[in-house]
Amino acid sequence: MAALNSIVVFIANNLSYDNFFSGTKPSYAQIAEWRKILHRLSFFLRSVDYLILEMLRRLVITATKHLLKFVEGSFHAGFEEDVSYINAL
Repeated sequence: MAALNSIVVFIANNLSYDNFFSGTKPSYAQIAEWRKILHRLSFFLRSVDYLILEMLRRLVITATKHLLKFVEGSFHAGFEEDVSYINAL
């Protein structure tokens, strides 16, 4: 989190946003400065994306296992009641 804060502070302090609003293109020096920052930011966002995907994968697997246990328990409970009913006849 500290790395992200330092990147945001660096961008706010060292880069001018006048070019974005005036419609002019940034200079080649500005593009070179932004390239390193954007490269680090893209790596950070990619790793956050992978972490979220892994958490969602684990959530789906855990939920599926719980659902399977519930369905199996429900199936066996219903089956035992049916068998006892048939044996009573």
